[in-house]
Amino acid sequence: MLVVSHRSKVRCATLRVGYSKPDREKLIENFSNRWADMYSKTHEYKMTTVIMVFEHEYNTDWPERFSALEAWLTEHDAALEAARSGPKA
Repeated sequence: MLVVSHRSKVRCATLRVGYSKPDREKLIENFSNRWADMYSKTHEYKMTTVIMVFEHEYNTDWPERFSALEAWLTEHDAALEAARSGPKA
């Protein structure tokens, strides 16, 4: 017996919307790629928003954190190298 989770059913239904359009009068299913028709008008705006968030994180938050990571790695270099090499026989 195949058991399908609710999440899988939702994903399947979401995908079906993008590729399938039912004709309820004729009881047929018309298959085509409908993603562009449904989302192309908002896609550029959404991508721009994602890129702006990434750029902000990259320029504002990451430099300080990468500097802290680099300092930590430098400080713990010997211990890390020893752990990677394993105990000496």
